Amino acid sequence: MNVKRSANPLSPQLVLEFADAWYDLEALVFQQVWKQRSPIDPITGRMGPLTTTYFSRINLFQALTGQLQNSGQQLREILTYAITQCGVNLQIGEIERRCRGSLSDPGDYVAARRS
Repeated sequence: MNVKRSANPLSPQLVLEFADAWYDLEALVFQQVWKQRSPIDPITGRMGPLTTTYFSRINLFQALTGQLQNSGQQLREILTYAITQCGVNLQIGEIERRCRGSLSDPGDYVAARRS
């Protein structure tokens, strides 16, 4: 909830703005887990270990393992990120598998987008 106040002696007011989980999803940029190789150690010349990190650049319908995901699995990944990493207050119910997507790279995406 955002509280906005104004200081006009002729008409004092207090404006309350309420937000829900959908508001949070619209403002949230989804970050997908990617595998990343650490830089080469300058002393040993060896590659660093493979680690996981979050990036806002995503591959739609592709799991961390490289396997294809359907739309329900992709949506579950996005909502799980919103809950665990950003504290969005919602619960995931049953999500139907609607379609199997093809691999694509849409760039940076917000978690909720209205058409």
